[in-house]
Amino acid sequence: MELPQRLREEIIDLLLPLLDSEGVTLVDCQVAVHKSGRKIILALDREGGMNVDDYARWTRYLEDVLAGELPDLGAFRLEVGSPGLERILRSELELSWARGRRVAAKVQPAADSGETVVGELRDFDPYTLTLQPAAGPERKLDREEVVQLRLHHEWPKQFRRRDKRSRKR
Repeated sequence: MELPQRLREEIIDLLLPLLDSEGVTLVDCQVAVHKSGRKIILALDREGGMNVDDYARWTRYLEDVLAGELPDLGAFRLEVGSPGLERILRSELELSWARGRRVAAKVQPAADSGETVVGELRDFDPYTLTLQPAAGPERKLDREEVVQLRLHHEWPKQFRRRDKRSRKR
């Protein structure tokens, strides 16, 4: 296993119980090599949401925790922020956090004519995703056929992207 992946797992194992005891969810953890050391990016959330001051406090606190508990980490830069409104969901951490939330799954053209299925993420396992659309029966999707899974946010009409074909020239 390569070093950033091993370090990512160490950080997750260290922070999950700590954050959970405070009612905060670790949505994602990314570790990259940066020119001045390592760069660690954490996405956090909690019931009712978080604000900028919350993220600033968690950044200061978690910097101290990481430096104290992982002394071999060396120089690092920590970024703590929001998961975002339309986050692309890739990891098991992200899927666990997204359970019960509205998602959009783009399915390969070979299956279901390349449609996008929008619904509440009910469950997942290594092979399937179970979504409950607003109307109709529950859908089980083969994870290998899902080319992208992201949170689905219904933007108010005035903020929606305009389709290129509908723009006036």
